[in-house]
Amino acid sequence: MSELSDLGRTFFLLLLITSLGVCFVWAFWELEQVRDRRRRRVAAMAKRWILLVVRFSQIEGYKCLSLTRALDVVKCQLALM
Repeated sequence: MSELSDLGRTFFLLLLITSLGVCFVWAFWELEQVRDRRRRRVAAMAKRWILLVVRFSQIEGYKCLSLTRALDVVKCQLALM
């Protein structure tokens, strides 16, 4: 009888350790998912600010080059429609 209860305790301990291990793995996986979503969001925001539109114009005989954020150009074009 004593051997059976020791075996039961050992099984319970292994079950407990396995369950805790699974919980830790799940928690770290969730953290990585959050970090990945944040990285994607930051990368998407950076792409919006990096896109530039080049515009050539001539003012009083001087050729000018200007760079404008593409997001502002799209907003302006939509406002004109």
